[in-house]
Amino acid sequence: MKVGEEPEYSELGKRDAIHVAYIIAECDICLPPGTSVQFTDNNLIKVESCSDSERHGITDPFMTGPSNLVTVLIEPKYVNQISHNFDLNVDELRYDHWCPPGCG
Repeated sequence: MKVGEEPEYSELGKRDAIHVAYIIAECDICLPPGTSVQFTDNNLIKVESCSDSERHGITDPFMTGPSNLVTVLIEPKYVNQISHNFDLNVDELRYDHWCPPGCG
């Protein structure tokens, strides 16, 4: 079973461990545990909160409180293959947020 897959009743009581791809990132404001985030740079080190439909991942839901330095658990659909090293669909994580002239 992978993260994001629906369990089946035939597996009720099953015990196992799962791998979750993560990236340590920073944000401008402290984000609480479990916040949906998207990367805002092509180096994949800056994040901002976003809607669930736009998210690249979530901040670690087990953090003890809000933080500017967060562990982002990556959405499984963006992970090609996982082990202790993993491949990412980097092109799908590229920052393409529209910024009006003069915003920075």
